[in-house]
Amino acid sequence: MRDYRIEPPHLQAMAKLLAWCDEASVVHWTQETADLPDRATAEKRMAESGRLSKVNHPSVDQQAGRLDFRTSDQQLLARVGKKLATSWDRLHRPVGLTRQAGRG
Repeated sequence: MRDYRIEPPHLQAMAKLLAWCDEASVVHWTQETADLPDRATAEKRMAESGRLSKVNHPSVDQQAGRLDFRTSDQQLLARVGKKLATSWDRLHRPVGLTRQAGRG
């Protein structure tokens, strides 16, 4: 795992974590097999023994030190969609563009 963490593409992605994410966490995980855990198992383990990682623009939950993974897929998609729209507006505001209803 150490070799994975210090080599591209993981190393390159983690360098951008501060700017890209508003929430980030990590957990130390040891298991007998190479099988990936299911989502519920991974979320439970992260909530029980994970630790927060530093981000430049932390969410309210990140600021409060909460690792809450009980968000439904639909709530998560709505949250991501809202953030993408906000990012689009922020990126295009300097050139006088605004997002219009019904348009990307």
